[in-house]
Amino acid sequence: GHTNSAIRSEAFDNTTDWVSVGTPVRAAGVGDSPLNDVDADTLADSIEDNDGAGQEGIGQQYVTNTTSLQSVSVWARVTSGTLAWSLCVLTGTDTCNTGNGCCVNQSASTTWTRFDQTATTGATSQTKAMRVVIGNDGTGATTGTLWLWGAQALTGARTATCNIPYCRSTGASATACAAETATVTVDNFPWLEGAVTIDTRPYWNALSDTHTTNQLTFFDARD
Repeated sequence: GHTNSAIRSEAFDNTTDWVSVGTPVRAAGVGDSPLNDVDADTLADSIEDNDGAGQEGIGQQYVTNTTSLQSVSVWARVTSGTLAWSLCVLTGTDTCNTGNGCCVNQSASTTWTRFDQTATTGATSQTKAMRVVIGNDGTGATTGTLWLWGAQALTGARTATCNIPYCRSTGASATACAAETATVTVDNFPWLEGAVTIDTRPYWNALSDTHTTNQLTFFDARD
């Protein structure tokens, strides 16, 4: 199992937990999430840099109890073209350990993509932070609007297979990730008995890091 240390992981309009970097314009519920779900709890939010005066975005602090790699991820997209932005892992709010590549330049397209970044942070129990800013790190500001959904912060790097399920955090504390399952009856498959339960959480795709959900397909070998 693992724990999502990012709190309110889909509420990027929450200015208490997701503090502003600069003066971004935020909007809640701008459109469907990567799950293509019209439920209000899973709509995407957006941040906008509308002046280009400096890199603007959002960030959140969290505390871990070990000194190790920190891995953060978030889904992002734009409504047209592409947009340069950066995903960062920091010690505190502004400090990056030299040489650990705390910010990674990204480019969002019109396709929902899960982006990730891993970096070594500071001492035991020291405050860590993840940050999303519009514009590539070190190259100046960029104007534009970035849609976001599903932030996750983990202690330790991704597994070798990259299949780390995302779990939603809705409260003010870290969330232990439990399987979200769906039970599929097999009444229409007489050669099977009982039911099949599958883990339905979205996870990292090992090849492309794009959004994937677990799928199970039955084939009738008699055909």
